[in-house]
Amino acid sequence: MDNALHFFSASDTPKNYEQETINAVTQNGQALEHASDELKNNERVVTAAVTNYAWALHHASDELKNNVRVVTAAVTEDGGALKHASDELKNNVRVVTIAVTQDGWALKHASDELKNNVRVVTTAVTQHGGALVYASDELKNNVRVVTTAVTQHSGALVYASDELKNNERVVTTAVTQHGWALHHASDELKNNKQFVTAAVTNFAWALHHASDELKNNVRVVTAAVTEDGGALEHASDELKNNERVVTTAVTQHGWALHHASDELKNNVRVVTAAVTQHGGALKLASDELKNNVRVVTTAVTQDGWALKHASDELKNNVRVVTTAVTQHGGALEHASDELKNNERVVTAAVTNYAWALHHASNELKNNVRVVTAAVTEDGGALKLASDELKNNVRVVTAAVTNYGWALVYASDALKNNVRVVTAAVKQESWALEHASSNQRGNIGVVLAALRQNPAALEYISQEFIVAATTHYN
Repeated sequence: MDNALHFFSASDTPKNYEQETINAVTQNGQALEHASDELKNNERVVTAAVTNYAWALHHASDELKNNVRVVTAAVTEDGGALKHASDELKNNVRVVTIAVTQDGWALKHASDELKNNVRVVTTAVTQHGGALVYASDELKNNVRVVTTAVTQHSGALVYASDELKNNERVVTTAVTQHGWALHHASDELKNNKQFVTAAVTNFAWALHHASDELKNNVRVVTAAVTEDGGALEHASDELKNNERVVTTAVTQHGWALHHASDELKNNVRVVTAAVTQHGGALKLASDELKNNVRVVTTAVTQDGWALKHASDELKNNVRVVTTAVTQHGGALEHASDELKNNERVVTAAVTNYAWALHHASNELKNNVRVVTAAVTEDGGALKLASDELKNNVRVVTAAVTNYGWALVYASDALKNNVRVVTAAVKQESWALEHASSNQRGNIGVVLAALRQNPAALEYISQEFIVAATTHYN
């Protein structure tokens, strides 16, 4: 239990001891709840409590809830504590100003008179623009007050009067702070080219709230898609078919091609611009362009995985597929079966990403040159090699030299091969775990492992330990 609360829970502790109570509420203001009514009316006690925890004002006597010094101490710590002040102090300019300076939302608890006080409300909305919601209707129509509010938080425009939602100065300030505020502007300003351009330049998706007329305005929409190509979604159908506008959009964000007209999804220039920005946008191109060598090559150069969206014909094109797997070897997954059996293509893939060997034909998984290229990039790819090559000294040595643990995939015969096992433990001593019992007892192998990491001692064969112990004893 909190020591402060424990003070009041002790049955033998008088609850009207002033200094002891001050000590308790200084430690935890909430403890005031358990004090005697006499101490809840003690200015020193209550001031100490609200200084620690402003909302302890709730437990103060009505007299102290009307005490300027006490309430000021509370709202200085947390403006929201104004809620528990007396009605008289909720109408005190000094007290309320201190409260809203600390927390603008405290304006909610001010008197109606002060909710109509320019200085008080201006202070509140300066701290948080949203506090405008609690201002009087008169001040929601005050240019200075509302401008201050939307400068701090553009969304405060929603609380402004209809007149000010149509005020150029106020709305400009709001949309400059965040374009989304256009949502709360008047229909007249949503159709004002200057304002909407300012809004979408700040936040492209504000185009969603523009008038239909401006969603069809080349300059406005171009400004939006220049900031974020995805805003093309809110352009008119006419502009979704405008090559200049759409090219600007996909150059900024390739996937904006999704919102282009079918005609432009079949336009070489537009689609090339899109896949140059993001190869995956090839998914959105027309079937005709998915079969265009130039377009697809551009796409897979940016993102090899875009090969997934190419036509079957181009998935069988050596140049296209080689470009794709050179960018990311894993793209071999989407190549034709014929090219998965093409040594040149597969070698390019596994050189970039060893585990692409998984997608190679069984024939190439048994090809020394291909598999050697793979395990040189990542020895662990030995796992994907044919059983025959897992028994090939040259291949396995290349694998364990790159990654000692690859010894686990070697044939039993090579796990008993001194050269192979030595190469493995030199790269990673723990590989000794996968060597044959015979090699785990080979002094040369054991010493090589221990030099790499003494912790490999746990994998040395029992026979070796017995023999060494016998020898030195």
